[in-house]
Amino acid sequence: MTSRKRIIKYIIIFSPVIFTFGILWFFVNAERQGRSKKWDGLVILCAGDSLTAESYPNWLQKMFFEDELNVVVTNRGVKGNTSGEYSIYIKRHKILQETNPDIILLQLGTNDVRTDADHTPTNQFIKNMNQIIKQMKLYQNTRGKKPIILIATVPPIFKTIFPNFNKESMRRIKEEINPAIEKLAKKWNLILVDNYKLFLNRPDLIPDIHPIAAGYKAMAKNWYKSLISLN
Repeated sequence: MTSRKRIIKYIIIFSPVIFTFGILWFFVNAERQGRSKKWDGLVILCAGDSLTAESYPNWLQKMFFEDELNVVVTNRGVKGNTSGEYSIYIKRHKILQETNPDIILLQLGTNDVRTDADHTPTNQFIKNMNQIIKQMKLYQNTRGKKPIILIATVPPIFKTIFPNFNKESMRRIKEEINPAIEKLAKKWNLILVDNYKLFLNRPDLIPDIHPIAAGYKAMAKNWYKSLISLN
């Protein structure tokens, strides 16, 4: 068989495969371009306590970068803040005006179940969170839009050996704080992200009050999964 005939034979045999891959490439590329346009230039504000301040926003930014999405992730977590302290922080530092967010990720409640001076009764926690969410809901960014808000449940505490956290703290997270967060999500029409369930199924990722590096990465993935599902 001559080289020319061999080439023609291969073209005939493999042309359906080449055509199929071509079609798949077209649709995948079109979807990526559509998603890139949708996310282009958006700002995500990560608000909360040390669970935010530590490192999950860094992982989240990396995920957007790897997906070639032009998104800016801004970390405004404050270590040690309760819901009441963070409510004051938002006003005092004008973080909404400073960051001008399109999307807000809110993670608060762990420090509210402490047993020291930070202890916050659940009714006060709800009041504080309503104040925070109201500030966020009323804000309008420079693009003339109100930010989309996602709120997360508080991760579980598995041990009582940590200072200022005890069995009552563990109980409150499960029976009071997280149910309150779920009700707040329904009341304000927020997107609920279940970080409690995430770590309940993977206790190895949070041996302390704070997750290990792999735990923060898992948190970022949990947020990311909810973010990319937004219409």
